[in-house]
Amino acid sequence: MGEQVWRVNWSDGWPVLELNKAEPEIKHLLTADPRFKWLVLPEVLRTILTHILVEEMDEDDDSGETPGKRWLGFAEVLRPEPPPKAADRDADLIGDWVNDVVSAFCRRHNALGHWRASVRPEDLFQGT
Repeated sequence: MGEQVWRVNWSDGWPVLELNKAEPEIKHLLTADPRFKWLVLPEVLRTILTHILVEEMDEDDDSGETPGKRWLGFAEVLRPEPPPKAADRDADLIGDWVNDVVSAFCRRHNALGHWRASVRPEDLFQGT
């Protein structure tokens, strides 16, 4: 991976979050440190959903169960409006839909609040 800290790779249709093994602390940071976690996870979700809509889904959007469809099902729990159909897809529509899903994901998990609390824990005790 060279100088990359993380990347999303694809294996048999499934996204795989790869962390640079040259720095073993990275895995711990992703699971335990809200500063790192909330800087990375929203972008991982954005990368996965964009890849699925641009690279994997086509006019046959509704046929069969695929890893991509499972991820889109997860996204629709966060944002009930389905993704743009293949015939209507363009970069702007995909980007807007993905941004809405990522925003809903961050709201549901209070991403900014967790990040702020990890950066300024003293704020937790001041009622701010």
